[in-house]
Amino acid sequence: MDEDVYAIPTMAQAGLPVFVSNSFSKIFGLYGDRVGGLSIICQNQPECERVFGQLKAGVRRLYSSPPSNGAKIVEHVLTNDALRTEWLSEVELMRRRVFAMRTMIVSNLKKALPEKNFDHLLKQHRMFSYTGFSTEQVERLHEEFAIYLGLVLGVLVWRVLMNTMFNVLLRLLQQ
Repeated sequence: MDEDVYAIPTMAQAGLPVFVSNSFSKIFGLYGDRVGGLSIICQNQPECERVFGQLKAGVRRLYSSPPSNGAKIVEHVLTNDALRTEWLSEVELMRRRVFAMRTMIVSNLKKALPEKNFDHLLKQHRMFSYTGFSTEQVERLHEEFAIYLGLVLGVLVWRVLMNTMFNVLLRLLQQ
């Protein structure tokens, strides 16, 4: 978990304005609850007051009383030492599983296509990563094989692929 937060204090210490958006929807399995937050590091008190005023106005326009069930669950887990420890160990287990699956895919791709380099997939962390696929390849995966990859800010991302998708990817990459 500490690896994920290094950028925040680094940017704050550099005097940069920082906006941090976080979501607990996936990591807590609270998909319909939209549990998360927005944290902002301001440079001084007057700036903080202006930003806070704008945030409150925006929240009032969007909703006045958001549901709190998901937030209460997250709060309960994160403020209880035993539950937080258990949750962190489960997150670590998931992180290792994602990396093991990614390693397996890269190993199989290297065996099947030794002339291509897939190391960039192992240098990236977290649930999503840059695939290097072209827009045409992503469209073909969608149209022909019902594999859905996202195009986010011009960067193709992928969810860790299971063994069942390996042969489809192999055929696509061999062309």
